Amino acid sequence: MTSVTPPAKQLFDSLDNYAKLNELIDSGECEGVYLECKAPSSPQLSRDQKVTLAMAISGFSNTEGGIIIWGMSTTKHAHHNLDVITQIEPIGACKHFAQQVQKAIPALTIPAVTTAETKCIFREANHTKGVAITYIPKNMGDPIQSLQDDRFYFRSGDEFTIAPYEMIKRLFAATESPDLNAGLLRDIIELQADGTWNIPINLWNDSSAVAERTKIMVEIVNPEVCKNVILLGYKDVSKINLGKKLFIHDEFSEVIYRGLNNVAGALQVVMQPNKRLLKIQVSLFANKMRPKSFNFSIKLYKKKFTVTETPFSNLY
Repeated sequence: MTSVTPPAKQLFDSLDNYAKLNELIDSGECEGVYLECKAPSSPQLSRDQKVTLAMAISGFSNTEGGIIIWGMSTTKHAHHNLDVITQIEPIGACKHFAQQVQKAIPALTIPAVTTAETKCIFREANHTKGVAITYIPKNMGDPIQSLQDDRFYFRSGDEFTIAPYEMIKRLFAATESPDLNAGLLRDIIELQADGTWNIPINLWNDSSAVAERTKIMVEIVNPEVCKNVILLGYKDVSKINLGKKLFIHDEFSEVIYRGLNNVAGALQVVMQPNKRLLKIQVSLFANKMRPKSFNFSIKLYKKKFTVTETPFSNLY
């Protein structure tokens, strides 16, 4: 069965060069259900713009998804009262601005939105001035609340509107799927006296739908850097998965509620001499949830460590 690309994602993907931006102007495109335009005066994400961004994340997520074009201005049409796109106003240091937007997004709402994308479009490859476009997908879990003013929004026509109580109630009631996420408990990662790194795995649920029959799979992506590795509470299933160092926890008996963190075992590893970079993948499975995968790169030094993670991806 072929999946259908959401309209907002189709629009985001279609805007891949300056000519496409000019087409929006030439065709008299207006702001609408999937489209919002902003024209920042500087390449700094201001406090007011964070408020606007949080509203857009909530509104688009709670409706059908949408995009924000940073660097295009609109004019109110006298007859039909719609905001028509009229001009490209490129942002200086556009890549820097886009990075600020992308970094800010997860901290602006609850639950955090981690699947948004931001890209830059330049008139010429060597230009630093350009237009940034942010795609915010429709959320399939609990409704998204702005942390800037504690309100829930939805997209109505070309405006973000405060969601009434009855709508919020329906959105929560419609939540059927848990939304499990995995991370590393960085505050308690430690190097033990015998040279073993202890790396606890954290599990939480961003949905009000309870997670049941949870299974956790952890793969050591580059096992050759490990002198010894075990995962407390897991079965080592590497022998039946040839070529992989794989652990599975298929007896996670606790149901997982929103707002309660769970320690899902601890990775204990001794690194080979002169090896520092450990890569792991954590995959989560639960009843009524689409399986998700999280990737972590951990640099382990003599007394300190750093962790880099990439946005989750769905396994299928």
